[in-house]
This record gives sequence, C-alpha cells and structure tokens, in this order.
Amino acid sequence: MTTATRVAVVGGGYAGMAALPGLRNIPGLEVHLWDPGVGQQLLPELPAALAPDDPVERHVLPFAQLLAGTGVVHHPHGVVEVRPSARLLLDDAGHQERFDWAIVAVGSDTAWPPVPGLRDHAQPFRSAADAQRLKSALAAAPHGRILVGGGGLTGVELAGELAPRGGVTLVEALDRLLPSLGPGLARYARDRLERAGVEVLTGRPIARVDEGTATLDGGPSVPWDVFIWAGGVAAPAAPAVEGASHDQRGYLVADAWGRVAPHVYVAGDGWIHREGERVWPQTAQSATSDGRFVADEIGRRVAGEPPGPPFVPSSHGMLVSLDAHKGVGWVVNEGWPVWGYGARVMKDVVFRQYRRTLAARLRAWRRP
Repeated sequence: MTTATRVAVVGGGYAGMAALPGLRNIPGLEVHLWDPGVGQQLLPELPAALAPDDPVERHVLPFAQLLAGTGVVHHPHGVVEVRPSARLLLDDAGHQERFDWAIVAVGSDTAWPPVPGLRDHAQPFRSAADAQRLKSALAAAPHGRILVGGGGLTGVELAGELAPRGGVTLVEALDRLLPSLGPGLARYARDRLERAGVEVLTGRPIARVDEGTATLDGGPSVPWDVFIWAGGVAAPAAPAVEGASHDQRGYLVADAWGRVAPHVYVAGDGWIHREGERVWPQTAQSATSDGRFVADEIGRRVAGEPPGPPFVPSSHGMLVSLDAHKGVGWVVNEGWPVWGYGARVMKDVVFRQYRRTLAARLRAWRRP
C-alpha cells in the first residue's frame, strides 16, 4: 500500500492560506493545516474591530467554511517542534504526526523591548483575541485616556480608529510616524490625526511604565487608562525546527526558495527578505506572495523537477487607514503616493478583493 504524500502547513494566516490552493494540483497529496484558532484572522482589518458596532468575528474567516469540501484536515493545535530528520512534528497537545513536506507560516509575535513595566501593563495587538480583550477594556473605560505606543502602520491605524473617543495619545520613539512611507505622507498622517484630536509625540521613547502612567525619555509622564502596545514585531517562539539556523533577531534563516531545513520551508512574517541593506516590510501582501511561491516550489520537488527561479520580493502598494474616511499610502511599486478619501477607498477595495479571491481559489479546489 502506497502512503500518500503529506504536506503540513503550520499556521492559517495569510501565508498558510495562500499556500493551500497552490497545493491542490499535486497528485495524491494529503494536506494538513495546524492552527489553534477557529479561522484566519485578517490582522490588517482588526483596528476597525475596536469600533463598538463592529464585531471582531467579522474579521475572522472560519476554517470550517473555508476548508469545507477541500479535503484539508484542520488540526486545532499549535506546533511546538518540527523534526525534519524523522519527518515528524509535535503539537502542543502532545501528538506526533508525520509529514513529507512542511511549511512553517506562523507569523510573528509582539516585540517587547526591555522597558521597565511595559510588558506588565501594556496590551498587545497581534490577534483577534487581543482585539476582543481591548474592546472589553475600552468598554470598561468609555471616557478614559488611551495611550498607543508605536507610530508604525498598526499604531497609526489604532490611533485613528480610537480618535473619536477622545483622550488618545500616540507615542513614537523615532522622529516621525510611518517610517515605511515617505516624509510627506507621514506629515499628512500626523496632521490628520492631530486634527482628529490625537496628541502625537515623536522622538520620545518610553522609558518606564507604571500603573496609569508612562514616563517618556527625558519626561514628561503620560497618563493612561488603556495602554495599547504596537511597537514592532519579533520572531515567533515556536515551532522549533531541528537543524535550522536563526539570525540575530531569532528568525529562521531561509535560502532563496524559502527552505530552512530538508523538506521544511518558511513563509510569511517568518521569512525575512533582504535586498542589500533593505529589509522588506512584513505585510499581509508579502505573506500571501510567500505562501503561493513556496507551494509552487513544493509542487516542483514532489514532481521530481528542479527548483524554479528564486523568490523575488515585490509590492503593489501600502495603504494605511487614518479614520473611517481618510487614508495614506502608495501604490504601483512606490511610484504613486495616495492620500485622503481615495487612499481609504483603495484599502477597503483591497480587503474585499482578498476575501473574494481566497474564497474563489478554495472553491475551485472543492471536490464535486
């Protein structure tokens, strides 16, 4: 009896879900997805879920619906270790499962710099569960002071979404917001936030956090009732991949095709793309590209074909919501800056298009 070729996809985020349809044309393939959640969390949409009338569940696509009829087996567990030498993975329920090929696409974790009291008091924002906890905290302090730490994409979107509540302060250690965008777009974003009533403090790292107060480097102290930390991302703690190397930040080191160990690939936030001194932003768009690429590469290997061309990172744009009506960003490979109402509409279109495209690709896989 011939055992089916089994691919284990570890992580049901943008990279993992993009990989699944790409595996469907491999004959005799058995696909297993490991993810402890109930569905794909649409992380770029989650700041909008903090609005009182926007349920968090609207930004989670249930695996039961996405995978119905595809034959993909969903394991509702996290994976703690991948052992290429034995072709086994170990999940957090103590199960050992075999694989022939594995894709590690578990995203990234919150970065916690060594600021006294930060981790004890700040609430992270990296998941639907985080969003739900924050909604509860905001409901318990409807007129409270809100401190957002970190002026990157997530921090700016959070500050803009929460601005109508009043009492929002956004703190960024660098001299300006949105370092991944140009200075002009960053100035527009700051102006829009300040017009909405957000107090924006740049060039002021947080030095210490106590209950109800964050002290900035050199002063002053900023009072808070709800403190949201969006100050960057870090390498995920799990799974451990036997025989793999890690860079100085703890990320898996992959070759130009995403391989980190024999028969094991990485995709999404865990695959750091560098071009000379440039490090590409870790975004949902790049994660989707990674997942599709790695799935195609595994298809070649299963078929006994040589590797295809190495992965080349690219981007169609970057869009940031500033509130329900305005946004900022660029499109067409950094060549076309956009701002205002048009940028916000573009981002909404991108969200809707992603949902439609994913549903269509998975629907094409479903068995009659």
